[in-house]
Amino acid sequence: MTAPWKFPPYPLIYEINTWPWLAELSRRQQRAVDLAAVPASDWDAIGDAGYDAVWLMGVWERSPAGVALALGNESLMASFRAALPDLRTDDVDATPTSRPGLTWCSSTRSPPICGRR
Repeated sequence: MTAPWKFPPYPLIYEINTWPWLAELSRRQQRAVDLAAVPASDWDAIGDAGYDAVWLMGVWERSPAGVALALGNESLMASFRAALPDLRTDDVDATPTSRPGLTWCSSTRSPPICGRR
């Protein structure tokens, strides 16, 4: 029997901005991909690159009301369009972080575009 795997003293952690990563996987797979449906080859590629663990940033329940507020804020949308001229409605989402003053992010693009109140 093999010994259970243990983290090294200084693990190398790969941080993934979950929502845009899943959106990209969904586009590539041409089907909806959630965390349960991430292909094993994508997880294996992370491990093969030498990472010991994955940190899934931004795993939270989305607020349709928050997105509606962002989409209705012309000043905010103008700032998004200035940074991302081909902005699509589905690029806009609530932010995965909870910093004061940070409101909405367009995070299907890299890097995410965030606006402030």
